[in-house]
Amino acid sequence: MLFFKQIKDGKLSDPCFESFYKKECHICSLTTTLISMLDRKNDLSEILSTLKIPEKDYALLKSGDRCDPEQVIRLCRHLGVDTPPRPGTCPRLSKKPS
Repeated sequence: MLFFKQIKDGKLSDPCFESFYKKECHICSLTTTLISMLDRKNDLSEILSTLKIPEKDYALLKSGDRCDPEQVIRLCRHLGVDTPPRPGTCPRLSKKPS
């Protein structure tokens, strides 16, 4: 029986698959930190409204189903987090035109 690590290591040995895999991020430690910070806020709806982030989009971000790096950047700025995503560190941001 194969274990997940063996399957993953085998797949990642193919450079094409590895490239595809790395671009398919869904949620990173920065995003989970922001979510944790926001969960402690009493005015989440107001924050989202101020930042023009629909609650549905935030729910997708929180569940890890879809990350929009532009929204993460706005959340970082609002919460005073000094390390927003940058091209080269965020696969989804690097796809966007500058």
